[in-house]
Amino acid sequence: DPKGAASYFSHGFAKALLLKYLSSITLPLWLWAGFGYYTEFSLFRQTVTHYIDYTAYDAAYYEGQGLNAQVWLNEAKIFATGANWSGIIKRLMGQKGGQGDLRRVLAVRSIQDFTPETCGYAYAWLCYLLSDKKQMEAFAILLEKYKANGAASEEDLLAAYQQKSIEDMQKKWHKFIRSSAFR
Repeated sequence: DPKGAASYFSHGFAKALLLKYLSSITLPLWLWAGFGYYTEFSLFRQTVTHYIDYTAYDAAYYEGQGLNAQVWLNEAKIFATGANWSGIIKRLMGQKGGQGDLRRVLAVRSIQDFTPETCGYAYAWLCYLLSDKKQMEAFAILLEKYKANGAASEEDLLAAYQQKSIEDMQKKWHKFIRSSAFR
């Protein structure tokens, strides 16, 4: 599928551009993966990029199933290829216990931390961070913090987006997800 191949390429290309801009800085996975998903959807209105479920991979390996991709390649029962993620995320937010936990998204540091839900929420988080001109300017400030310091703290995130707390920022993120601006 040429569109699928282009979509997959755009995810990797977006990640490569972001990493190139920030040189040899190690970015948290939520940032570069979320940016990759954001770029894929912005350009192609779909994603074909999925992350391996390492918990299932480890369990399968130790249970003697080895490299059985059916066990550990999690093409996300929730987020299937070509699905409208914004609609799915809105439904997840409406379910009991489905409130996107911003601290959980920000805690994603490695691929082992990703679940299908956190992939979706990382995408929604980047959509929020880049949702308008003011947000994009704040994102640029945040990236400059990463570039200058090799990392950015929670305080840097809050300062860039002029927020008082992660809880306040999460409320605004949830409001954005429920809005018609998130598509």
